[in-house]
Amino acid sequence: MVIATAEIDQISRVNALTDRVRKRKEEWFDARPHVDAERARLVTESWKETEDEPAVIRRAKLFKKIMEGISVTIREGELIVGYQSRYIRGASPAIDFNSTYGPQLFASEHLTLSGEVKTGEISEAEKASILEDSAYWKGRAPGDVIARLTKEVFGSKIDDLLSARIAVSPCPHYAMPDYGKVIDVGLNGIIAEAKEHIQKLLSSDLSDESSIDRYHFLEAVVISCQGAINFARRYARLARKMATQEANETRKKELEMIAETCERVPADPARGFHEALQSAWFIALAGNLECGYMGSIPGRMDQYLYPSYQKDMDEGRLTRQEAAELVGCYWVKLCEMEHIRPTERKQIGQGNQILDVTLGGLTREGRDATNELTYLILEVAHQFKTPQPSVFLRVHNETPQALWMKAVEVNRDRGDGQPAFMNDEAVLLNQTGLGVSLEDARDYQATGCLHPLPSHAAGFNQIKFFNMAKVLE
Repeated sequence: MVIATAEIDQISRVNALTDRVRKRKEEWFDARPHVDAERARLVTESWKETEDEPAVIRRAKLFKKIMEGISVTIREGELIVGYQSRYIRGASPAIDFNSTYGPQLFASEHLTLSGEVKTGEISEAEKASILEDSAYWKGRAPGDVIARLTKEVFGSKIDDLLSARIAVSPCPHYAMPDYGKVIDVGLNGIIAEAKEHIQKLLSSDLSDESSIDRYHFLEAVVISCQGAINFARRYARLARKMATQEANETRKKELEMIAETCERVPADPARGFHEALQSAWFIALAGNLECGYMGSIPGRMDQYLYPSYQKDMDEGRLTRQEAAELVGCYWVKLCEMEHIRPTERKQIGQGNQILDVTLGGLTREGRDATNELTYLILEVAHQFKTPQPSVFLRVHNETPQALWMKAVEVNRDRGDGQPAFMNDEAVLLNQTGLGVSLEDARDYQATGCLHPLPSHAAGFNQIKFFNMAKVLE
């Protein structure tokens, strides 16, 4: 899509760091990281309650328990709402993945979350709660089982490798949700789709194992989607309550708008840009809360958000400045995401949640995917200059010259290599060579450090690190 020079100039003059956004950014920057015991306690309670049920149902009920039990908070001036913790910067160790993540936190003199530099805080009550719940997961968590099997295969050699930081144990990887589908049909639409498949299965032969597994999966879809809907509606009730107590009329109307938005999304299709952003954030947040370590990433924001953006712009309900502030509010939420890394990962390097935003590139049909939102999101990244999220620009032979120049200017002014550039021609050859269809390959996004993967995929990753200095020694 060709964007007029005048429109690009207008986008370059928007202010994403309005007073409300700047305040939220500064509060995030000044906040100390906290270790929160809430998620760890909720997942432990859920797993105890579902011991005789299929694993996929247990996991769905665990997720629903988090959605219905985790604290909900709305802070001053927010337009996009939703937290993974009661703290501005807080996280709970993913003890349901690896029971050692809790005790590791308290093994050193300084309490740290995602790196070895910035120290965190925890109350004695929360520390005791995490240690108690970690003891329950010992031997039950997948990471515990993997560690035991690895030891059986490699013996004491694996301990030497881990000690030398030449290899690390497996870690969960990312999910790339279909944000566009949730924005377009809502979770109620997905629930209806799952129930339709369930009815078809029930009317057929359920005697084979694959049909039973599929039935359990579809039941888990319904449970999980309902959990995410309940999470959003808890925010709607909180916003309604806060609105009744708010003296400032402007803020009162904002809280009422937030309540209406959270009552609608992600349950139902988004009707505009604000609802689309809020829906996408709830889904991204839910993925991170389910996993507890590395979860959902934003992906191709300029693609799945563009239809609602353009509709609002065409119908006069949104200005570029209002859109910039909303994206700025969303950017703060991405900054706030914390996670607790295992000790060996923290010692290898400092890290954040690695929430990657991918812009530009190609459509599934092979056309240039650049649109007005591509430039707007780039401008937000330009003004924020925060380490999270990471921004990647997909480029190819038809990438507009104006987008190249905008990206280079942002990269120069930020001074941190963002946006990073990904060569579509090279990635498409790689992906199709691995058996990915051309349409899916064109729809790839950056994940993790910079891995190109088809959108709407998920996986488990065996990550290995090599200590080159140790090898030379």
